[in-house]
This record gives sequence, C-alpha cells and structure tokens, in this order.
Amino acid sequence: GHGVLVSGPAAAAGIEEPLALGMAPSAELIWHSYDSNDNWSDMVRLHNDLGMSIVNNSWSIHPGWFFNRLDGHPSWHGGLWAYGYYHEWTEAADQVAIDTDLLIVFAAGNEVEVDYLGPHTHGNIYGQDGSSLIEDLHPPNPVFTSMAGPSVGKNLLTVGGSTKEDDLIWFSSRGPTLDGRVKPDVLAPAIDVVTTSPDGGYTYSGGTSLAAPTVCGVAALLRGLFERAHLFDMSSVTLKNLLIHSARDIGAPGPDYTHGHGLVDAELAARIVRDAVFQTEDFLRPRTPSDRRVLAKDSKGSGKSSEGENGVGRVAALIVDDALEDGEVRRFQFPVGSATDLRTTLVWHDPPAETLVNDLDIRLESPSGGVYLPWVLDPDRPEMGATAGVNRRDNVESARVSNPEQGWWTVIVDAYSVPLGPQRFSLIVSGSGGNIPSERIDSGHVEL
Repeated sequence: GHGVLVSGPAAAAGIEEPLALGMAPSAELIWHSYDSNDNWSDMVRLHNDLGMSIVNNSWSIHPGWFFNRLDGHPSWHGGLWAYGYYHEWTEAADQVAIDTDLLIVFAAGNEVEVDYLGPHTHGNIYGQDGSSLIEDLHPPNPVFTSMAGPSVGKNLLTVGGSTKEDDLIWFSSRGPTLDGRVKPDVLAPAIDVVTTSPDGGYTYSGGTSLAAPTVCGVAALLRGLFERAHLFDMSSVTLKNLLIHSARDIGAPGPDYTHGHGLVDAELAARIVRDAVFQTEDFLRPRTPSDRRVLAKDSKGSGKSSEGENGVGRVAALIVDDALEDGEVRRFQFPVGSATDLRTTLVWHDPPAETLVNDLDIRLESPSGGVYLPWVLDPDRPEMGATAGVNRRDNVESARVSNPEQGWWTVIVDAYSVPLGPQRFSLIVSGSGGNIPSERIDSGHVEL
C-alpha cells in the first residue's frame, strides 16, 4: 500500500485526476518489497539487470523513544538507530552509490515530534512496564539531529518536507548528523499531496515519504532532458549536484541543518542542463590533464568547440566531471557579466566511514584577486546560520557570491586530503543573471 501511495508524486499519469499528475509520468516504475537487511544488494541487481537509475526510499527506522498513538505511551525502539548515527546500513548504502550509477534518494523522516524523555525505566517496544533503565540516545535538543537510519548517508540525496508556503514543515527530520554534516540535502512538498491511493483512485497524503518521490520524478525528467540535449548520460553524482546546486535557498543565507540547501527548483535545474557547457571527452574520461577550457555558447545554445572560433552568446553554466589524486589542484575559469548571483557547488561520493575520508576543497577567486570560501556550519550551534570558511565535514561544498564583479572568475578545486584516490567529483558553476556579452569573449574557450 505504501508503495502505491509514494508512486503518485513520481510518475502518476493523472488520467482520471489531473491534480495527481506525477513529475515524470512517462517514467518506468519498478516496485520491489525487500528485506531491509539485504536491500542494498537488491538495488545493485535492479540497477545491473533492469537499468534502474534512480531509487526512492520512503522508509526509515524509529530510533530511541517513539510515541505510540494507539495507547498514548512512549515506546522504546532501541538504541541501535540512534539519531544521526552512521550505522552499517548507512555504510552499505554509501557503498552502493559508489559501486553503481544509482541516484539513491531517501526521505528524511518525520521524527521531530519525538520529545526528549531522558532516562526511563521501560520494557519492550510496546511501552509495557519493565525494569531496565536505558538512556534515550536523542540529543538534548529534540528538534536538531532528529534524523536516523540510512538517510544520514554521505552519498545519498536526503529529502526533507516543505509546506504549501515553501517553508520547512514542522515534523520534517533535520540534522546535523553526529559528525556534523548537513542533512537534509533538499526539500520538497510534504503536505496535502494528491497521490494514488492503495484503495484505488486518489487521496491526499503527506510526510517526507511523499517529498522523496517528488524529487525522484524531477531527477528522472532532468536525466531525460540531459540525454536529449547533450546525447550522453549524466552521472548520478552530477545529478545529485544539479538538484542541490539549483535548489532555491530559503531561511538564512546558505545551507542549514533544517532546510538543507533549499527547495528543489526543477525549472532552474532544467535551464542549467540546457545551457551547460563542458568537454564531452573530459566528462566521460575523468583522468585527463589539468588543462581545462570553458566553451562559449552560441545564440542557439550550442557549444563552440573549434579552437579560436569566437563565441557569439554567453556562458550560462559549466558542468565538470573529473577526478583528483591527493594534493592535485584543478582551476576552471568562468566569465561573469551582469549576473546577480554566482554559485558553484562541488559534490563527490566519499568512501564509507563515519566521518569524511577524502576531503576536497573549493574556493572562488574574483577578477581582482578576492578569495571566496564555501559555506560552513557549526554543529555545536545548529541554530546559527552558515558562514564562509574551510569545510572539513561535508562531501558537498557550495559557495555563492551576490552581485559578483564582471570578468573571468577562477574556480579552484583542491584535493586537500585524498588517501583513497583518485576521487571523482562533480562541479557545477552558474550565473543566474547572464554573463559576459559575446563581444567581450575573445575566443571560444580559455585555457589555463
């Protein structure tokens, strides 16, 4: 029944009820019930045998204390799934993301309603009387670090819930993880969603279970658009990056532990896909020399690849899929003209572990030599907004400059510490307000 409920936002045809039209009604759905102890190998098999490219997970584990609405008593679900904890299932999910080209999407959960109860004498999970005194593993603040299970994974796309007013919905689980990483990654609608009913017909539903498949549907559309526009497939790392990079920032500037990187913005993501420039050979062969070129766009949006040929349009977005060994550095140039918002996002699939293993850094240099560092958060003060600094926790780094000066900006990707290299990464750079006019672009590319 739950599988039917969460399928609607992803791919419902909307034949009998237009309001129930899913994001990608032409997508092919694979329904699969699996044992949560072995679902990871099933994902690999479905990816290899049936070509599954995006997997939705609208399930989680109730950690610590859980309020049982049936009898009005709290239930103990054990300490195994402590809030924010990197468990063996989380590790397995992160490994699948590396071993396959799957975009693994997880619902953040609806656990903010669970209050901190402190040490309690309790019995079994049904709240019956018992004599064991066990400390609730939820942190003292019942709002932050309210996420549990595989959704805390580094290489997954974790989706929180938003309201009709495009803000965080109160019950949506939030970060930080125990090691201080940003979660959720993005938000999507999680209340009064018209969807397919397990009883037939349609129904209204809510929760992050409905937000996650909405994002999966958007991801399917973007994959299809990318393939039609550029005639090759987009990697899952770049797809994750695209959804994060294009998200509409809400709340305090920058990412935070409640809204993540913001609301999924399918329209902006599609414009970035349509206007993106990159070297196809670089994209498909990440181990290439350090020289890079940024192509200009012609007035019809196609890339000019001939050396010395003048671009007659603008560079709207740059997508790079590359890899670095320990200590290596890549520099990319991006022309900025009248843009009101210059943004860049770096994403990589990190080897499974409780904390960051391979640490890449990103920074921006302005035409006049100013240096801009990425957003960072303080997990010890989760209510505080993001500031600029050096990120040693996340495998997603983003930097943003409002009203940037015109000229050639340099984006630097630095392999600060890569003990398990080479580390493949996805980089997206875009300027929302337009870039250097064609008459100010001397050639079709620039080499560094």
